[in-house]
Amino acid sequence: MDDPRPDVAVVELDAQGRRVVARRHHELVGRDGVFVVAAPAELLATLQRAVRQVAAAVQAGRERLIDETIATLVAAIEVPAPAVLEHARQEARLRERIFKDFGAIRASKRSQSAARWRRQGRVFAVRHGGYSWYLGFQFDDAGRPVPVVADVLRVLDGWSPWQLARWFVGANPWLERRRPADVLGAEPDGVLRAARLAARDRSGSGVAVRG
Repeated sequence: MDDPRPDVAVVELDAQGRRVVARRHHELVGRDGVFVVAAPAELLATLQRAVRQVAAAVQAGRERLIDETIATLVAAIEVPAPAVLEHARQEARLRERIFKDFGAIRASKRSQSAARWRRQGRVFAVRHGGYSWYLGFQFDDAGRPVPVVADVLRVLDGWSPWQLARWFVGANPWLERRRPADVLGAEPDGVLRAARLAARDRSGSGVAVRG
């Protein structure tokens, strides 16, 4: 009488079966799925080749999917040019030096006076580290805005906060290479004149940061 069972049988083991098999085959520990293939001896070599080929194809497909995903992610990343990176480094060093040289007040609910002065155009704030900061050179010894700062802000209307900061701390040719921030109180007329001259040239050419 012929055996009604198929020549090849495939069985997926349950959790208990996986634990039992894993005691003998440690490479199966932690696997989510384990299959047992039963076949007559004459088919074993063929089945081994077929199973290995299937496993290799699945692994290759997974790696290809990973590669395609990575390629998509990398393509979405804008890689800056070396010149842009160098400019960013220089800007970062400049900003760090501005904070060290002049100090700053972080905008908060407690700095209501500074917020009011900012709305009135008497001071300005720069963004750094996720916060707004009022650079210290804008205030006198009593903590009030230096009057000429408002005049400069009106003249340089349209400049970004960091452009303004760079102008205030840059060695200015119309102030004998001194920084406007250093002479706000002593030479307000000279600072305002330098601002008017800078306004003619939107790029602020001729103003270099003193090293």
